[in-house]
Amino acid sequence: MYATILLVAAVMALALGGDLRKIALIDIKRLPWILVSFALPLAVPLALRAGLDSGLTSVVLTVLTYGMLFYGLAANLRLPGVRLIGLGYLANLAAVVANSFRMPVSLEMFEPALRAQEAARLAASLTHAPLEATARLVFLADVIPWRLLGKPSMVSIGDIAIALGVGYLVFRSAEPRCFR
Repeated sequence: MYATILLVAAVMALALGGDLRKIALIDIKRLPWILVSFALPLAVPLALRAGLDSGLTSVVLTVLTYGMLFYGLAANLRLPGVRLIGLGYLANLAAVVANSFRMPVSLEMFEPALRAQEAARLAASLTHAPLEATARLVFLADVIPWRLLGKPSMVSIGDIAIALGVGYLVFRSAEPRCFR
């Protein structure tokens, strides 16, 4: 989904006379904090192999990841789209915290073979879990089907807000004629 939104934003910016090279000039404050927040989940397998409790690891991962991410985003609220990105992450965080620090994912749209494969993947995940009847804030969970190219997936309202915010940031940063 993110790649699709970025591609549409870039094509629209170009069509309206924008310059994609200007995207490289975006002055993103606290970028290392944002980047580390995305890299932290990569350390989860190491934590589990070290014998750390999966529930505690999930909580610590969520607090660190979202804490660093929001710290980074807060310094960039002046950039177009960043408020929408932050709102999307806040929606995702609400769903995660309300559901034992794991994002519920609906398996409804997957065909049976893919559903079983996805359920097995989610069972091993510290950040996501299959959607169950006891899930809270389901409307914020990964319950929206998405398929354009490749295999189907489920996204959340927060994911859509994040993608649209990033797309708007790219579009505006390319400075199409209509925003000069």
